[in-house]
Amino acid sequence: MGLVQTANLREGMVLAGDVLDTSGRLLIARGTELTPRGIRVLKMWGVIEADVEGVGDEEGGSGLGPDLDPDFVAAAERKARALLPYTNIDHPAGKALYRLCVARLARGKTDPETVARWSRPEEYHPDNTDEGKVRIPVNIVKAVGDSIPLSTLPDVFHQVNEVLLRPSSSAQEIAEVIEKDTNLSARILRIVNSAFYNFPSRIDKISRAVTIMGTRQMATLASGINCLKIFQMIPSRVVDMKSFWEHSLLCGLGARLLGGYKNIQNTERLFVAGMIHDMGLLALYNRLPDVACLIIEKARSEFRPLHEVEKEVLGLDHAELAHILMKRWRFPLSLETIIRYHHSPLRSPNTLEAAIVHLADMIAIAAGSGFSGERRVPPLEAEVWDLLGISPCTIPVVADQALRQLDEIFHYFLYDAP
Repeated sequence: MGLVQTANLREGMVLAGDVLDTSGRLLIARGTELTPRGIRVLKMWGVIEADVEGVGDEEGGSGLGPDLDPDFVAAAERKARALLPYTNIDHPAGKALYRLCVARLARGKTDPETVARWSRPEEYHPDNTDEGKVRIPVNIVKAVGDSIPLSTLPDVFHQVNEVLLRPSSSAQEIAEVIEKDTNLSARILRIVNSAFYNFPSRIDKISRAVTIMGTRQMATLASGINCLKIFQMIPSRVVDMKSFWEHSLLCGLGARLLGGYKNIQNTERLFVAGMIHDMGLLALYNRLPDVACLIIEKARSEFRPLHEVEKEVLGLDHAELAHILMKRWRFPLSLETIIRYHHSPLRSPNTLEAAIVHLADMIAIAAGSGFSGERRVPPLEAEVWDLLGISPCTIPVVADQALRQLDEIFHYFLYDAP
């Protein structure tokens, strides 16, 4: 017997164990032979996996099919190992991340080395990446923070954050704030009317959107969208911003989905935290591009996590830098905390939500869509995985769903309406 992802269940398979819903209610009993109707029931109730008789663990959901050339798959496996150097692929979660990475590489339908090149290294080699030639400011926070003074941020940015900081804020207040910015209003209406939310009827007013979504959820979404405007002048030689936001949005989507599996109510907070989790990197790219290039190349050449090299070179990593900037810009504490600890969730006062963004970041990198600066999947501590308490089969399911949603909503977040 072995666990099989619900998407891979087939008529005639026999269940080796009872299948329960999230509340513990029996859906289908052990020993039942699956029918098309039974499989539909499991999908409808959001079941991730089922224990099936006569299936080995290696068959339960690799994401690969018999149509792929074995040599091609072997090359993808070698490349995946290189992209997960800190990951224990014997651990259930590590194995799921590894399989996800292999599947995404092998399904690229092209040379594995090309598929795996998620960024173009030659873009990260300016003439002065030699460590001795790059001037590193003594006070990183001042050098970065002073480049984006509070006075230059959009008024609506401050007003939305003020609404989030007041527990008593009403739906009318947040609607009035958003409606002052016609571009923000148009973007939000496009997003809430997209498949991302899949509301049954069209929403044509911000006030209606706030009523349906909730005040804090809408304010959090607006705050995240506003962050996209802050960093618009990043040098192309440092990072491709389209690719950066692909990774960031995929992380946000993954965090939102993982939050749903953990029955967290305000998953909008997780989406926005995932979307702006690398805000500290953007601040570095914006103000200290040569220093950022040096760190990226050093991490790549020394096979070390990016945030570890940042700490060595700068004295703090991008998560700490983001936390300092967010305090200065008066972000809600809940978002500050998640982003501050997304590389060290066990140190967070809110370990679960920091752990969710941590795993979503890993899934986004393993899925290979977009690039923010980190080329390899960061390490996942066993204690963090235990804290999350989810099935390894959740990882490929979340990746597939997030990638589909990314295709549907990417342009709504990044581009203005014509």
